[in-house]
Amino acid sequence: MLISDSSKKGVAVVSVMGRIDSTSSGELEKRLTSLLQRGEKRLILDLSDVDYMASAGLRVLLSTSKKSTALESRLVLAAPNEFIRQILTMTGFISYFSVFDDITAAVAAMSD
Repeated sequence: MLISDSSKKGVAVVSVMGRIDSTSSGELEKRLTSLLQRGEKRLILDLSDVDYMASAGLRVLLSTSKKSTALESRLVLAAPNEFIRQILTMTGFISYFSVFDDITAAVAAMSD
């Protein structure tokens, strides 16, 4: 798994490439937590290049969502492929997150 972060119109964007599983989820959680702790109030998780998400990845999403709420920040998901979207839907996680089709739509929503 590769993780990169950038900023678009003042919104932090974390892009993930590869698999989010028990081996890699800890690294993703550390990166997301670090951004929240340094004061990022708007965070987009770009899932466009994620080809697999295990339950460990779902746990990271839930944990990060709780942390962002506690810190009065907002986390949204962007560009999940059909497989990842199915996982989010079947597990009920889709109802906990705002999910956007692409980064542009997510940034626009976060800028409102």
